Amino acid sequence: MEKQNRIGLALACVAWLGAAGAQAQTVTTALGTDWFFTTNGGTDAGAFSGSCSASAGVLLSDANTADGDGDMYDNAWGIWVDGTPLSGALSISGSIATVAPQTLSGLSVSSEYRFSDTIEAFRLLASFTNPTGSPISVTVEVPANFGSDSNTTLVSTSSGDATFDLGDNWAQTWDASSEINTSVFYLPGAGLTPSSYTQTVFNCAGTQGLGATFALTVPANSTRRLMFFAGIGEIDGSGSTDTANATANAQQFNSFETIDSSLTAGISPAEASEIVNATATATEQPAAPIPVLPLPLLVLLAGGLGSLGLRRLSTRR
Repeated sequence: MEKQNRIGLALACVAWLGAAGAQAQTVTTALGTDWFFTTNGGTDAGAFSGSCSASAGVLLSDANTADGDGDMYDNAWGIWVDGTPLSGALSISGSIATVAPQTLSGLSVSSEYRFSDTIEAFRLLASFTNPTGSPISVTVEVPANFGSDSNTTLVSTSSGDATFDLGDNWAQTWDASSEINTSVFYLPGAGLTPSSYTQTVFNCAGTQGLGATFALTVPANSTRRLMFFAGIGEIDGSGSTDTANATANAQQFNSFETIDSSLTAGISPAEASEIVNATATATEQPAAPIPVLPLPLLVLLAGGLGSLGLRRLSTRR
C-alpha cells in the first residue's frame, strides 16, 4: 500500500508539472532577457497568504537577466480583485503580453505587459472598466514573490533609505549576491496611492516579496487604470550584482518623464487620463481623421464634374 501511495504521489507531481509547463509562455527581448509567464499562478488563500496552488491566475513565474542570472521571481505581478486573480486568456505578440478581459466583482478587468528591448524592465498596465450605471469599489492587490526567498534584503527605496513605507513609490531588494528586483507601485503626484504595503506574500518556495493594496473606485460607465513598473538586475542590462548601479538606474522611476521611453510608449490620450496611480502623458497620438466633405459640397462637385464631362464630349463631336 505504501508503495502504491508513493507511486500515486509521484504521478500526481508529474501531472502537476506537466500542466504547469503546458501553460508556460516566454517573452525574450532583443537584449536577451527572458520573462516567463504562467496561467496557473493562483493560490489557495489569496494574494498575501496561503500557498501557490497551480490554480488559475496569469502572472510572471520567473525571469532571467541577459547575463544569465535567474530565479528572479517565484510568481509575481498578477492582478487580484477582491481576492480573485485575473485569469483571462494570455496572448503574446513580440515584446507585449496581454491578458484578455475577465469579469471580476462586476468590473471588466484586463492587463498588458510591455517589455523593454533596451533595458531589463517592463510596464504593467491593468484596466478596470465599469459597464454599469453605478460606481463599483474593489480592493486590488498586486503581489510579487521574489526568488531570493529567505535571503531577501531591502537595498534601497525611493526616499533613499532601506525602510519601505507608504511614502515610497518604489523599492529594491536582492539576495546579498545577485537577484536584484526593483518594484514600482505608483509615481509621485498620483491621485491614488497604495492603502498598504506588505513584505509577506503567498508562500511559493518562501513568502518573501513585496505587495501593494489599492482601494479602487471606478465610476459608472468608466474605466480606471493602474500602472506599474518592474526591473531586474541592474536594470540597464550591464549586470546583476552591482546594487549601487541598480539604485542609480531606479531613479528614473521618480517621475513619468524620466522613465525610459521604451516603457512609456504606446499610451493613448484616453489611457493617460484614466491612470490613477501616476500622472502620465500620452505617448501615442490618435490617427488624424480623414476629412469628410459636407453633402451639399459633394453634390456641387459631382455636378461640376458631370458638366465638364458633357462639355468635353460636345467638343469632340
